[in-house]
Amino acid sequence: LGSATRAKYAVIGDTVNVAARLEQLNKELGTTLLCSDEVTGAVDGALRESLKRVGAFQVKGRASSVGAWPIAEPGV
Repeated sequence: LGSATRAKYAVIGDTVNVAARLEQLNKELGTTLLCSDEVTGAVDGALRESLKRVGAFQVKGRASSVGAWPIAEPGV
């Protein structure tokens, strides 16, 4: 964004929106780091086995719900 002499960098789009909504959802769930279904689908090995889905949540700006997976258990 900007002109030849001044530039401003920004991120936009659905991925950024979902990340922001998951960050806000941390407060409600008492977690510190949440992943979506799409992220956990790309993870394998021991990390994937340690993740437990806490549910699907309707988030602002999305017609479908977003699955939430905490990286650490709530309160840890």
